[in-house]
Parts: sequence; structure tokens; C-alpha cells
Amino acid sequence: MHDSTFENVLDMLVEKGATFGTHSEEQEGRDISFSDGKMSLIVFNLRTHEMTDENNNIFGSVAIFTNVTQNRELLNKLEKKAGTDPLTGVPNRIAFEGARGRFDMDEHFPLAVIMCDANGLKEVNDTLGHNYGDMLLRVMAETLDKARPKDGFVARIGGDEFVYLLSRTSIEGARALIAQLKVNMSKRDDLPFKLSMAMGAAVKESNDKLLIDVIAVADGLMYEDKKKMKMS
Repeated sequence: MHDSTFENVLDMLVEKGATFGTHSEEQEGRDISFSDGKMSLIVFNLRTHEMTDENNNIFGSVAIFTNVTQNRELLNKLEKKAGTDPLTGVPNRIAFEGARGRFDMDEHFPLAVIMCDANGLKEVNDTLGHNYGDMLLRVMAETLDKARPKDGFVARIGGDEFVYLLSRTSIEGARALIAQLKVNMSKRDDLPFKLSMAMGAAVKESNDKLLIDVIAVADGLMYEDKKKMKMS
């Protein structure tokens, strides 16, 4: 198959609605996805091999298409399971580490980070039992996830610690979300424990800052908020 003919085939596939996945060193070939909106997504893996003569001159190429739909579905399920906190159902630290790279791009700036720490988990565990402590964490996760903007991300990254990554969100927007969350939590009178959380926010506005430094600032403000809440 000559290059020009091969390019024509690729163009025809795009016209038919095919989308090409990004190539990675870990994966041989390149995935091509098809969907007409009515049928389930079908994924083919495309591999190409050059054909050479006895003098090592390239005279064509061979394209191999393999249906990998079930394989990719299984991989996606495993990846999702590996990146999900089993107790709360929200993404875990593994997923957060991956999300940091996706969000740390110009198109998401200003990128707001909100660090969150649940209050009273130890007391609930000690007085009511660990089942109630687990309930506290699940309710916290549910509360944070419900308030998450559509293009935002929230994860449980530690025992009682959660984090937001909020695309195109100013510091004012992040603080407004914190204020609303605290109001929402204060209204929960249907639980056998008080629902509250210390939070701190910081924003990365450009690549002049490192995201890890912005996270550290938000983390420091969260601990300041926790100290104020203990004193009040």
C-alpha cells in the first residue's frame, strides 16, 4: 500500500466519523474509535509495517486493523477501579496524580486548588465507632462531589483529606465555593455527628508558578482554617 493510498484510507476513516487516539510508547500501534451515535463504541488498533526489497528500499506498507473493543473496555474498567476510592466512590490519590498533569495546562488557567480536611473524624471513630467514621467520610465525599463544577475534579487523597482542582476558576470563585460548602454542611442536622471541614484555596494563574507550590499554599491555608475552627 503506497503512502498516498494509505493517507486516502485514513482520510476516508475520518470522514466516516473515526477518531484517532494518541500514540504512546507503551502501546503498539494507534487506536481508532468508531461510533455513529446509535451503536456502541467500536475500537480498532492500527499497526503499520513498511515493506522493503532486497536492497532495503521501501516500496510500500501494510496496515493491520485489530478489533480491540473488549480489551479496551476491560482496561478502562480496571483503570477506573484502580483510581477510585473504595470507601467513598470518588477518585483516589492515584487518580489525582494523573489529573494534576491534565489540569496543569494553559487552557485550565486560572486553576484553583482547594485543600479540604474533615473535622472530627477521630472523635467520631472513638465515640461512635468506625462505621460512623466511614459514614462521615462518605457524606463528606458526597457533599464535595455534588458541589463540584462540571469540569472540576475532586478526590480523596488521604484518610480525611480531599482536594479540588477547578478549571478556569479565580480565587474569588474558589472562596465562594468554600463559603457555600460550609453553609451546606452547617445545615445537615440529620446526622449523628457534626459535619464540618477545614478548607484552603490557592490559584495557579500561569506557568510562572509550579502547581506543587500552589497546592502547598492551599494546604497551609487549610491548616490555618482548622486552627481558627478549633479556637472558635
